[in-house]
Amino acid sequence: MSSILSAHTEPSNPFGHGLRDKFCLDDDYINLNCGSFGCLPLAVRDEYVRRFSELEGNPDRFMRGSLRTEKAEICSKLADFLGAEPESCVLVPNVAHGINTVLRNFPWKTGDVLIMASTTYFIVARTVHALRHLPHHPTIEEFPLTFPTSHSEILERFRQYLRSSKSCNGTTFALFDTIVSTPGIVMPWKEMVSICKAEGVRSLVDAAHSIGHETNINLSEISPDFWVTSCSKWLYVKRGCSLLYVAPRNQSMIKHDLTPSMLIPDGKYSRFQSEFFWSGSMDALTAMTVKPALKFRQSLGGEQQIVDYCHNLAVQGGRVLAQTLGTEMMCSTGENPLELIGCMVNVALPSSKNATVTPQELFECESQLLEGKVYAQLFILNNCYWVRVSAQVFNQIEDFEKLGLRLLQICSDTMGAPK
Repeated sequence: MSSILSAHTEPSNPFGHGLRDKFCLDDDYINLNCGSFGCLPLAVRDEYVRRFSELEGNPDRFMRGSLRTEKAEICSKLADFLGAEPESCVLVPNVAHGINTVLRNFPWKTGDVLIMASTTYFIVARTVHALRHLPHHPTIEEFPLTFPTSHSEILERFRQYLRSSKSCNGTTFALFDTIVSTPGIVMPWKEMVSICKAEGVRSLVDAAHSIGHETNINLSEISPDFWVTSCSKWLYVKRGCSLLYVAPRNQSMIKHDLTPSMLIPDGKYSRFQSEFFWSGSMDALTAMTVKPALKFRQSLGGEQQIVDYCHNLAVQGGRVLAQTLGTEMMCSTGENPLELIGCMVNVALPSSKNATVTPQELFECESQLLEGKVYAQLFILNNCYWVRVSAQVFNQIEDFEKLGLRLLQICSDTMGAPK
């Protein structure tokens, strides 16, 4: 990430509110939650509509003719974007689908262990626990992650936990995030992959927030065993398109997609790639928005400029929001206080003294926030309420200020917190 701007210094153009009319946003809505559902540029939407007309005009020509070739080309572009081998990348509908594909293909035996972090996204955690319904399933262990912390502390505790919890006579998987969902924290995931290799543990990486959020990912160099990312959160692709990377050494393990694909033995693609081309009716067009999304990002100046702007805005906006709320921004306890912050920032909400934190009260706050014209993700951590704010190229400092004023009112009305 680039150096952080001084207080109340606005990141430079061409980003900010001048880009709002390039996205599918209501005129009066301030979107500070792209980390959940992304935000589609108009150029990408228009290309989706054009391809929709093409598909519906002649479904057989599209589905039987060009679909496989186009999906392979898209995988190749995304692989180049991620520094990966094209033959190691396939498209899946979402991250949970990709993770479940890996977990359901592995031949689990008694004595195997699956370690997942305590911050694992709840749908993925449920996917893991569903393995207990299999006749043979792994023992599930939870690596506790508490925040705030530092990258060095995470790495040391992760290494110790693997050594104490990995299987003595079977296979061990470690499932962890590149960027945690809540709190929105950047993890030292590349170093965690290295630790897995040193300890003889297979790495299954939930990279839902990575593509479009991180630069210099270099999957071929890092070589995790399995890595899954969402193209819709940060890359400006339409929802319903994710990428599963399987290192070449593990591809023989993946026998099929969750729903086995129709195989066409033309010799053009590997068996692994062929398993993910066509497994029944779904929206085949979401993948077709990858190319226009990448083109749009280039028109903004490319990856480094986009990520630098969003990161700087997240840090600066987080400071402004914490000042407005009279609370704190979550920072690292290590030497680099900003190492946990990518393009999302976490700020504590004010509350009355001795208040009891409850999911119901959080739900009431969220409902009030949804009624307004500004939104960011609320969550509970360490018996406190927090807000996770996502910074995008169309946001400015003023958006954080407006969010802060709205949250002050909600906290006062719902929790009796001082304004």
